[in-house]
Amino acid sequence: MKTFTDIAEGITKPVPRNTIVSTVQKARKAIVGNELSPRQIAQAMGKALKTKFDIEATFRTVQLGQGMDQGDMNINAFYSWADDEDGDTAIELEFMFSAADKKLTIGKEGWEFLMNATVAALQHELLHQNQFRLRGFKHQKDFTKFFFIKK
Repeated sequence: MKTFTDIAEGITKPVPRNTIVSTVQKARKAIVGNELSPRQIAQAMGKALKTKFDIEATFRTVQLGQGMDQGDMNINAFYSWADDEDGDTAIELEFMFSAADKKLTIGKEGWEFLMNATVAALQHELLHQNQFRLRGFKHQKDFTKFFFIKK
C-alpha cells in the first residue's frame, strides 16, 4: 500500500514565480520592439535565464499546417534526471516558431505571452528537478494504484 509519504513528493514548494519573472525580464530590452530571428530570440532568453538557472535554451521551427501558423510561438520544456544525476545541464527550454517566420518583432503583448509561457515551463521543470534531488537522486517506485482503507 502507498503511504502519504510515498505520494507526497509531488507536494513541494516551487521556485517562486517572481524569482523567475525577474530573471526572464532581463531579456525584455533585447527582444521587445526589435526585429529578430527565432534563433536570436532563443539566445536572448537563454542568456537571461543562465544568469540564475542552469538551463539550455534552443529553438525549433515548425512547418505551416503542423500545428503552428505564421506568427505563432510556443515552448517545450524538458527535465532530464539522467543529466542531473551526472552533473550536466538538466533543463532544456525549446522555443518553437513557425518556419514561415524568418524574423519577428515582438511587441508588449507578444512579450507577455513569451514571458508567461517561459516562466510557467521553467517553474514546472524546476519542480521536477527539486523533487528528484529531494529523493537523493533515487528513482520512484512504479506507481500502480491507490489503496483506500475503509473505516
